Amino acid sequence: MGRSSRACSLLGSAQLLLLLLLSLGSAAAQKGSTWKTLSGKAPVIVAKGGFSGLFPDSSDFAYRILGTISSPDTVMWCDVRLTKDGDGICLPSINMDNCTMIDNVFPEGKKTYNVNGVSTVGWFSVDYTSTDLLPNVTQAVGCFSNLNNSKIDHAKPLVISHNGASGDYPDCTDQAYEKAVADGADVIDCPVQVTKDGILICMSSVDLMDVTTVGKSSFTSQVTTINDLKAGPGVFTFNLTWDDISKNLQPMISNPMSTYKLYRNPRNKNAGNFMRLSDFLTFAKGKDLSGIMITVEHAAFMAEKLGFGVVDAVVKALDDSGYSKQTAQNVMIQSTNSSVLKKFKQETKYSLVYMIEEGVRDAAPSSLADIKKFANAVSVSTTSVLPQTHYYLTNQTNKLVTSLQSAGLQVYVYVLMNEFASQPNDFFADATSQINAYVQGAKVDGIITDFPGTAHRYKLNSCTSMGNSAPLFMQPPQPGSLLLTMAPDVQPPAAAPMPLLTDADVAEPALPPVSNTTTAASPSHAALRMRTDVSILIALLMLCASLLI
Repeated sequence: MGRSSRACSLLGSAQLLLLLLLSLGSAAAQKGSTWKTLSGKAPVIVAKGGFSGLFPDSSDFAYRILGTISSPDTVMWCDVRLTKDGDGICLPSINMDNCTMIDNVFPEGKKTYNVNGVSTVGWFSVDYTSTDLLPNVTQAVGCFSNLNNSKIDHAKPLVISHNGASGDYPDCTDQAYEKAVADGADVIDCPVQVTKDGILICMSSVDLMDVTTVGKSSFTSQVTTINDLKAGPGVFTFNLTWDDISKNLQPMISNPMSTYKLYRNPRNKNAGNFMRLSDFLTFAKGKDLSGIMITVEHAAFMAEKLGFGVVDAVVKALDDSGYSKQTAQNVMIQSTNSSVLKKFKQETKYSLVYMIEEGVRDAAPSSLADIKKFANAVSVSTTSVLPQTHYYLTNQTNKLVTSLQSAGLQVYVYVLMNEFASQPNDFFADATSQINAYVQGAKVDGIITDFPGTAHRYKLNSCTSMGNSAPLFMQPPQPGSLLLTMAPDVQPPAAAPMPLLTDADVAEPALPPVSNTTTAASPSHAALRMRTDVSILIALLMLCASLLI
C-alpha cells in the first residue's frame, strides 16, 4: 500500500511539472521575440554570390546548392553586370579577371576604362556578348536545339546497337529492337545461340540464367556445368527447345551496374518477346538501317559437342531471308574467333568484324596483316582506346585505332553505356562527353552501345563538324589531365601497360568438322540430343538464389 501511494505521488508530481513546462512555453510564445530586429523575427541569411565560401562566387553551383543546405528564406545576392548585348549576369567584380578565367579565353581582350574616376585595366563584361561569356549554356542550347530526331544519317560514326536498345528493354527482345530502330540506330545486332531443336535465336548469353527467368521455372532441373562455355553451372540454350523458351520463360533486363545499386527501368524488367534469327531478319529488312550485325560465338563447341554447324545455319538463314541477294543493307558478321570469320569469308561476301576481347595497346604489323586477310573491321574495348586506372583516363597513348585504320580496317568501340558508374571520371558523368571522346578524340568509325538513342542524338548535334572552333564543352577531354589536378600522393597507382596484339593472338586452327555423334535434323541442322548431367542440389541452390534476387 505504501509503494502504491508513493508511485501515485510521483506520477502526480510529474504531471504537475509537465503542466508547468507547457505553461511556461505558452507564455514564452506569447511574449515578444528576443531577436532585436525591426520585425522581431530571426535575421535573414543573405548569401553573397551563393555559397561563395566554398564554390566560385556567383557560379551556377554556388547558387544551386543553397536549396539543399540553407534555410528556405535565404536571400541570394547577385552583383549584376551588363554584357555587350544588354544581358545581366552575376559577377562579384567589375573586372572579370578577378573572378573568372577570361584572360585564358580572350588573352587579347584587356582594356582600360575610367571606373568611378579611377583608371582601371582589365577585362569587362560590356565588351562581350552573353554568348561569349556563357558558352556552357548558350552554345549547349545551340548545339542540341531544334534536333530533327526523325532524320536518319547513316554516315560515320555508325551507331550499332548492343543486344538492341538493351539499356531500356531486356536484351534481344522485339521491344529492344523496336526501340533501337526508333531511336535511330544505324545497325542492329543479333548474337546467335542455338536451341535443343536446332533453331537459331537472338540471345545475349548462351546461359539462360543470365538473361531469362529460367531460374524460377521447372527447367532448373536442366542445370549443368560446361567449362568450355563458362565457369559455374547454368541452363544453356541448347538444353531447351524453342517452345520451352518462348512459351515458358520471360526475358530479364540486364543490369551491368548492379554492383553500384544501379538498376535499369524496372517497369520493363520482363518486357518483350524472344526472337528467332529468322524473326530478326524479317524485322530488320523493312527498316531504315544501314545494316545488321550477327555475332557468332562457340562455333567449335557446337560443331564438336552438339553436332551443329552454326556457320552453315547462319548462311542458310540469310539466304532464306533474301539477304544474300540484296544490297540495301550491309550484313556484318562479328566474332572473337578468326576461324569463324575465315569460314564465312570462304562461303559469303558479307562484311566481317573481328572482335578483340583483351585490352591491347597496339597491334603488331604481322597481326594486322593476318586480320586484314579475313576481316573488314575490328571491334575493340573502350579501355583499349582510352586506357584508364581506377576510373581516371591515363596519359598513356594507345596507337591501336590509328594502326588498325592505317591497315584499312574500320574500328568500332564497345560497349558504351549511359550509367555514370561505367564511365571514367573525366567525362563528368556525361554520356555525350563519353561519346565525343571516342568520336572526336579517338576518331573511331562506330560505337556499339546499349543506348542507341543517346548516340543518335549526338550525331545530330550541330557542333560535331566545328573542329577546333567547337565550344569547350564539345571538345574531348585530354587523357590524363584530370589526374594531373590531384596531388601525387593521392593519385591512384599507374596502370601496367597493355600488351601488344600479336599474330599468335589472332591465329587459330580451322573450325572442326561437325561431329556425327548426333542425329541430323535436316541437311544443314543437327538435332541436339545432348543430355545434361543434373545435380539436384545445384538445381535447388540455383532456384533459391533466383527467388532471393
